[in-house]
Amino acid sequence: MSNLIRQGDANLAAFGQFGGEVLTSDDTSADGKVVIAILSLNAATELTSEADNPPLTISEGLDLSGQAIPAGVTVYGRWTKLKLEAGVAIVYYGE
Repeated sequence: MSNLIRQGDANLAAFGQFGGEVLTSDDTSADGKVVIAILSLNAATELTSEADNPPLTISEGLDLSGQAIPAGVTVYGRWTKLKLEAGVAIVYYGE
């Protein structure tokens, strides 16, 4: 794993270089990781979210609980925990 000394490595880490996973109904994001992007793969994707605390910007404090995300839409922000209530989504991890 890179120690993020070079700017190029830091940029990659900011855009999901820490991996991701596919979540289906009732799945939760990995403990100890920060979700930086959510890509909806289903027209009825709904989640429960916990924003990074304290939120640093509006997008970091975005609460997506109960909001349907259309298929093909990617939402960017920072969440410490996500639970998929319905649908299918890919979550990407960052720092």
